[in-house]
Amino acid sequence: MPLQPDKLPTMTLLELAQELHKREDSDDHLMAKPEILRRQTQAQLDACAAQERSARYMLWCAIAATVTALAAAVAASIVIYFLSTLVVTTE
Repeated sequence: MPLQPDKLPTMTLLELAQELHKREDSDDHLMAKPEILRRQTQAQLDACAAQERSARYMLWCAIAATVTALAAAVAASIVIYFLSTLVVTTE
């Protein structure tokens, strides 16, 4: 049974790979090959988008860690200042 062009998007990769095992000049092979390439390209584009999102999240995490470290340093400075102003009296 010849491969139907409207069926290509719903085929699994295994089914498409089986079509590639047919003669290289057959219509089924010639239709399956660009479909696999299209899916591979789409998967790469999706991976790039996911990598961009991940990089953005990592940037925000680094900014949050920096702000947290600065806040901790300020808090430690305040504590040290107030501890140094305490006057110890002995009776």
